[in-house]
Amino acid sequence: MLGTTRLVTFALRAVVLLAVMAIVWPAVAGWYNGVLVVLARNLLPGDVSVQAIGQLIVFDGARVGSVVPFQGYALHYGLVLMGVLILAAVGLGFVPRLKWLLGLGSAVFALHVIAVALLGWGLAWAFAGDGSAASRDLVFSMYAVFWGLVPAVIGGWWCLAYWLPRARTRPDSRT
Repeated sequence: MLGTTRLVTFALRAVVLLAVMAIVWPAVAGWYNGVLVVLARNLLPGDVSVQAIGQLIVFDGARVGSVVPFQGYALHYGLVLMGVLILAAVGLGFVPRLKWLLGLGSAVFALHVIAVALLGWGLAWAFAGDGSAASRDLVFSMYAVFWGLVPAVIGGWWCLAYWLPRARTRPDSRT
């Protein structure tokens, strides 16, 4: 399935694409956050507001206590890495690659909308009681663990869904 030549090709593609995405994504991130926030706004509690200011996602409102900025790149890294994984994959034609990109991109975008709403609800909960920093830190810690694992799980699922069937059907094609 993945011999030395294909593995080196994949690695080189991935490094180049990651560099390109790191250069291009900051130009796209503000727009992406804007669309994300518009959709997530409808899922938040009534007295919590969210807005996009460039790469920042900012929560505000009576239940949040004060302005709480959140770096949008914390959400984006998984989307960027999964895009690089799909674009760098060897042996994947243009149309299937496009389908995978659109499918996973749409699914991740929907997860981002839900995640921003959940973070807003979590912040509202954290400030509902005594509004302690420990409650807010707990919400951000849980959020960080969640977003640390989700891209790895989705990327791993994609690798299994794409490469495992090919490994079973062509065991003798090792180059």
